[in-house]
Amino acid sequence: MFKRLLLDHHYQHPVDHCSDIAQVSLFIGVLCSVILSISRRAANLIMGLLFLVLRLAFMPAAGGEMTILQWNTLKQIPTNITSALSRFNLHPCQNWFLR
Repeated sequence: MFKRLLLDHHYQHPVDHCSDIAQVSLFIGVLCSVILSISRRAANLIMGLLFLVLRLAFMPAAGGEMTILQWNTLKQIPTNITSALSRFNLHPCQNWFLR
């Protein structure tokens, strides 16, 4: 039991601590970056647009304030793809080959 507690952190991904909306937004950004092979600049644009759409969707129509839960969800969404990839433990790496 004690050994299991020490090893549990290896199986926990940083994205598990995000809300469901933030997880879906991160997944869309990572999907476009990894599967569709878009550039980093285009992936950053997608992450920024996802943040903007969610921010506009969370804004109350009557001009009030967002709730704390909505603010926390927006804080969990990074605006650059490198941070989104690191939440899925998909750190970009470069291999240098010498001739």
